[in-house]
Amino acid sequence: MRTLAIILIALFLVGGLIIFDFTRAVNAAQNLRVEGVQLRDLDVDIGWRFKIGFPPVEPYIKRVGLKLLMTLSNPTDYPLRVRGLQYVLHINGRQVATGRMGDVYVPPGRRTVTVPLDVDPKEAAAAVLAAVSSAVRRGTTGLSFSYDVEGRARVPITVLGMEVPGAQLTVPFRKEGVYRLSFHLPSVQAPTPQPQPAPSAPPVVTETATRGRLVVERYGWFVGGSPVHSAMPGQTVRAAILVRAVGRVGGTVTLEVRRDLRFMPDTTLTSRYFPLELGNGESRTLYLDFTAEGGKSLRGYFMRVYFNGRLIWEMGDGYPPRLAVTVKAATSQSGWRGTGSLVVERYAWLQGNQVIYAASSGSQVTAAIVVSARGGNVDGTVTLEVRKDLRFRPDETAVVRNFRIRLGDGESRTLMVSFLVDRGITLRGYYMKVYFNGRLIWEMGDGYPPRLRVGS
Repeated sequence: MRTLAIILIALFLVGGLIIFDFTRAVNAAQNLRVEGVQLRDLDVDIGWRFKIGFPPVEPYIKRVGLKLLMTLSNPTDYPLRVRGLQYVLHINGRQVATGRMGDVYVPPGRRTVTVPLDVDPKEAAAAVLAAVSSAVRRGTTGLSFSYDVEGRARVPITVLGMEVPGAQLTVPFRKEGVYRLSFHLPSVQAPTPQPQPAPSAPPVVTETATRGRLVVERYGWFVGGSPVHSAMPGQTVRAAILVRAVGRVGGTVTLEVRRDLRFMPDTTLTSRYFPLELGNGESRTLYLDFTAEGGKSLRGYFMRVYFNGRLIWEMGDGYPPRLAVTVKAATSQSGWRGTGSLVVERYAWLQGNQVIYAASSGSQVTAAIVVSARGGNVDGTVTLEVRKDLRFRPDETAVVRNFRIRLGDGESRTLMVSFLVDRGITLRGYYMKVYFNGRLIWEMGDGYPPRLRVGS
């Protein structure tokens, strides 16, 4: 009799625990919200052609790139996992992209994720072209795109860490926003040839000044005089850039270091002003020292450069080139696996022993990268992927190769893969992606260079 009572009490406690956990899960799922969506990095490659009439030029769209950020809010203390997130993106009333994510973890609080987009190149180009054409007719250079994202999130109900079959909630959402950018309206007169940067170092971004252009050619992070891609809290870091004048320039350059924060807007850590007078071809190194901070919300740091008060360059989103803030991991029992991070230090396109930035169809090119271990040892598989940058079509993989590596802290290795340059009117060029143990750790920037342009 006593044993039966114990069993009944145990069943009552377990049943109560299941009901309590089920109630918490349902409450959390009901409170899940898509708090906001933000269209970022609307990358429009606009071409111009002369025509008869006024205005004497008309635009056409070479390429449209999109990035969409979505913020999920979970105001409860119960972690959720979204098993199906589907959405549609409209720009100026046109459906330009769709997307879906199969599995999104949403801890208590907020989480912002970059969601994948399957872009319809014709609709995206049409939406942008209509806005540009309207701006040209008005004689303005500012574009304003209204966008909305509509979709639903499917949240399974879990009890004691296990999903209940058939138990789920669907959370519909619709969010709107406005994205603004400007473009360059070409002169109606015959264009004057502009001097180009020296090919020895590919420029990152250029800015038109009163009498010339200022070019950000190189940049880096340094600790104790050595280049780094990560720093620990308390270390003194030097942010450095090399700027060069194409034509004669004068004014004030501002170098700004900003915090990359999780779930919060980025903030400025420190900045420094430099009066600048440079003749054609002259260059100058500018630097700014700061102390790396700690904190769970701090992901790392990135640079911005202003010339005469106007933003001319911002460091890319990846790590690297951004500076990660890390705490050195303890060595595992094996002394290797999982103790450090892998970074891409250098990269190049090669023909023979020559670095190139363009190649002709049918020629053989070698994609090369240098990877290094930072903050400990690394052990795993590196995947070097070369992808085709295509006009009006989704990009494709050209060649891919896996490399088994094992590196001690500070050690480096060069990885290479060769391929034949394809031909076709939709092929704009090539770029690289690098994965470590199946996770994307680096992607080449959008510009030409560093991407490899394909000639005739």
